[in-house]
Amino acid sequence: MVSMRMLATAAVAGLMSVSASAQPKGPTPDEAAFRSLYKELVETDTSFPGGSCTLAAQRLAARFKAAGFPDQDVHLIV
Repeated sequence: MVSMRMLATAAVAGLMSVSASAQPKGPTPDEAAFRSLYKELVETDTSFPGGSCTLAAQRLAARFKAAGFPDQDVHLIV
C-alpha cells in the first residue's frame, strides 16, 4: 500500500526535477557581460604604488560608452 508520505516524496521529487530542467544551462547574456566586466576590473592592478585607479576608471567608462550611455552621462574625473 502507498502511504501519504511516499506520495508526497514522489511529488516533491517530480517538482524538483521539473524546476531543475527549466533552469538555463549557462549564464544569461547579462550575467556573462557582468562576469566579463567584473573579471576585467578585478584583474586591473589598483595597488599602491604600482597600480592605477585611473586605468580602472577608464576601463569602466569605456564599458559604459560601449553599452550606449551618452558621453554627457559618463564623467571620468582624474
